[in-house]
Amino acid sequence: MFKNLKFLVYSLVVTILGCQSVSNNIELSDKSFIKNVENNLAPYTTKSWEEHVAQAKSSGPIQKGCEPFFKPAEGKALGSVMLLHGYSACPQQYDAFSLSLAKKGYNVFVPLLPGHGKEQIKVDGKMIDDSSMLPEVDSTHIYDNFAKNIGLMLKDEPGEKVVSGLSVGGVIATKVMLYHPSIYDRGLLMAPFFNAAGPINVLLPALGAIIPNKRMGWGNECEFKRQLGRAGYCNFKIENVAAVRKFGAETLKQVSLIKKPVQIVGVEKDPAASNSAIANALKNLPNSKGCFFEKGATHSMFSKQDNPDVPMFWLKPLEEQTVDYITTGKDFTVVGKSEHNIGLCKSR
Repeated sequence: MFKNLKFLVYSLVVTILGCQSVSNNIELSDKSFIKNVENNLAPYTTKSWEEHVAQAKSSGPIQKGCEPFFKPAEGKALGSVMLLHGYSACPQQYDAFSLSLAKKGYNVFVPLLPGHGKEQIKVDGKMIDDSSMLPEVDSTHIYDNFAKNIGLMLKDEPGEKVVSGLSVGGVIATKVMLYHPSIYDRGLLMAPFFNAAGPINVLLPALGAIIPNKRMGWGNECEFKRQLGRAGYCNFKIENVAAVRKFGAETLKQVSLIKKPVQIVGVEKDPAASNSAIANALKNLPNSKGCFFEKGATHSMFSKQDNPDVPMFWLKPLEEQTVDYITTGKDFTVVGKSEHNIGLCKSR
């Protein structure tokens, strides 16, 4: 039973994992940050982000590559963007891509999601990921409160403001737009996890209740990726995944309240996020566009280290269209029809 269960949960979240090594980023807790950007960012922004970094570090050491980071706009800032990583991943997921946005004149903020990024601990002589702070089924309000607080951070920044997120980060980005409709000009949701794909979406609530503390792990494959520099968790409790499913489903019910433009992109045959739920979101969002990248593109989308043996044919068009949407509002290019009557994104 547990072997099959491990496979089901693996298919749900493994593609969400994967990050890139962080370099040349600035943490707002660094005193040099204040000196370098105090004349460019609003005081409330600096104060709020410093508080976020302090909070992220307050529960213990953070893995390398999981630190919240900021990349300042090159030249005069034209706007700001908030990028939210996926479940069990880390801010390094956006390291390379954030540089492209900074070059376009955007201040880029990449926070650490609640409960993520803690260093491993030893339990019974075995090293495991310390996922003890990840939200559980009865504490999904932690994700909700995070969206409310982190979204408010950019309220005093000039220029356009955009929020974007991958998978669970996409659901949190949805919440940001719900809480702060006057702050953000548009949103970009990438493979948003409004529900789990396949039968696991029915099983998760029961599994979370019956064996909530059962730990799942990805074995040698995940540990090998960790050795290559992938930051994030390889194991956590089933209840943590059930909480993500609950949070996504509850958020989906509210999307019709968002009036600002929203672009949603996903991948065909996504084994993790439900494309049916994404189609439902597009149907109920009054000002939205959407498309799926062709089969073969993975749920993790930007993550090179989660796809070490996969030719990421979609990466360049994904990055180019994402930059265009964030900086100009240009919709993703649709080149045909995909599943659920949704358009097919330009993928090559």
